[in-house]
Amino acid sequence: QSVGKSAVLSRISGIRFPQDSEVCTRVAIELRLRRSREQKKVMTIKAGNFEGEEFDATDDSAIEMALKDAQVKVLNGRKFEDKLSVKVEKEDVDLPEVTLIDLPR
Repeated sequence: QSVGKSAVLSRISGIRFPQDSEVCTRVAIELRLRRSREQKKVMTIKAGNFEGEEFDATDDSAIEMALKDAQVKVLNGRKFEDKLSVKVEKEDVDLPEVTLIDLPR
């Protein structure tokens, strides 16, 4: 199923995942949510084997752009990528302890 997965991830995590881009369905996205004892203002996005980068968890437009950029990095000009993924890690007081993986269709 290639419709609505990004919307479900967005709803669960509070992160605005790119939904207007074909890139989303061409690279796996690993979403790690962790409950913390205190409110966290940063989250991490890691593109494949590249170093993870921290972003302000409240800056929706910067996060969306970073997710698109990470997907492009992982794809590296290919149509699909099945060995590397984009990893998104977020901690907050109201989050469930869960790891979800959105696989390419």
